[in-house]
Amino acid sequence: MLVRMSRWVLLSGLAIAVLLISIGCGGGASEEGVVKIGFNDGITGAIGSVGTPAFEGAQLAIDKINGAGGINVNGKKYKLQLVSYDNRGDPKEAVAITEKLITKDQVKFIFGLTSSPSAMPSQEITNKNKVLAFSASTQIETILGKPETAYLFKTLGGEGPPYGKAVGYVPWAVKKLGIKNIALMSPLDVVGDTFDKLYAATFEENGVKVVARERFERAGADFYPQLTKIKAANPEALAVSYTDEDALKVFRQALELGVTKKLVGISSTTVAVAKEFQGKFTDYTFVISTRNFDTDDATIKQYLADYKQKFGKDAGSSVYFSLYYYDPIMVLSKSMEKAGTVDNADKIAEALRGMEYKGVMSYWVDPKINYFAHGFDVGYVGSDGKVNYDRVEVR
Repeated sequence: MLVRMSRWVLLSGLAIAVLLISIGCGGGASEEGVVKIGFNDGITGAIGSVGTPAFEGAQLAIDKINGAGGINVNGKKYKLQLVSYDNRGDPKEAVAITEKLITKDQVKFIFGLTSSPSAMPSQEITNKNKVLAFSASTQIETILGKPETAYLFKTLGGEGPPYGKAVGYVPWAVKKLGIKNIALMSPLDVVGDTFDKLYAATFEENGVKVVARERFERAGADFYPQLTKIKAANPEALAVSYTDEDALKVFRQALELGVTKKLVGISSTTVAVAKEFQGKFTDYTFVISTRNFDTDDATIKQYLADYKQKFGKDAGSSVYFSLYYYDPIMVLSKSMEKAGTVDNADKIAEALRGMEYKGVMSYWVDPKINYFAHGFDVGYVGSDGKVNYDRVEVR
């Protein structure tokens, strides 16, 4: 009798334990899911100054969403998980990572591929596999809106029409500087090809004669040969693309040669250039790819506070680039909730198209070309060192 009673108690205890485990694991509709978000960018290497803050912005977005409880899709809660890799700015490595994210990590969404040489071949893989890719690459805007790129979204206003920086920045800079002619210096790569052709045409369209166009190796250190040719053309202003590293090297030698004291930053140059050459120029203009952080705007202040809490440091001048994917990840999360699915790429893409969103960045997703359209902050620094900002809209 004692044995039978012990066996009954044991079996009952096991049943209760199984029930408690089932409840504790959150079975049924209350179970929390996970959505993997891939990140593939040059966190180190040639574009590390852009890729690192872009990666930080992605991390902040994931933390923000998960900290608020995740996303709710058809009554089920999901947390986002960032699966990230550093392609070091190497196109071959970027392609290999794209394949790994899709085949091994089973992601349905990939952010990054900011460098065009990495983005162009990688997007062929994502589109073929119906994986939504979100890139700030300049060159991908030339292939948007086609059947074969239906799963590709551009998250950053690029350079050219219809929503690029040149559309609003060039006429503003021309008026601000009061110039009649200009010289251009662009990197000797595929991105530089875009800058050289686009900005030469856009300045000409705005009544400014381009008196010289030179190219340079981004890894180079001696730009005196090109700048000597430019000086002979006697330009009123010199425009250089496309990062602070490029602009600092070229402008330094241009100022030493006395080419001009009117400097124009193109694409991803920042106010850091003005700080470096304070007192050596008369005018410097630049366009911010995302937002101006030197403001009392409450949204910006909160973002900077979140950044410091997350990374234990104040945001530097490259914080602009951290917004390349921060709000786009927020937009993706909203589109999954709207579409009622976390893995149907077609439904999520359809939910994305035409969406309007206001956050740190404000977007309208052009439904015809999968383009996150937004305005730009532009900056001017005079000889007194004061920075003044304006806002230009391109939509």
